[in-house]
Amino acid sequence: MKGIKKETTEIYKTIYIFIIDNIGWIENYIRPDLAYTYGKLSRYVSNPESLYFNALYYFFRYVKYTVDLEMIYKPRDGEDMLLTYSDTDFADYLNTRRFTGGYFIFKNNNLIFW
Repeated sequence: MKGIKKETTEIYKTIYIFIIDNIGWIENYIRPDLAYTYGKLSRYVSNPESLYFNALYYFFRYVKYTVDLEMIYKPRDGEDMLLTYSDTDFADYLNTRRFTGGYFIFKNNNLIFW
């Protein structure tokens, strides 16, 4: 963050890391739909800028308005079916060569992991 004292920057960094760590716990155990955003936001824990704090604001706004949504799984007659789809992008960041990946796992046409 430009124009802010070093001590203040360290405080913001500590706050950002604390928030990202807690989102990681929530994403792993309660809300797997947050995984993609968590992955993107966690890339910047070493040097968070105000842009990423704004992204956190929109992230928490999304969580607030989707807290009452739920997933419904429908049973299927006959044989169980398991489908898996995955994709990765190795050219997302040309300078660092970081990649983004994702997957979907369906059981009987019901999304169970992503």
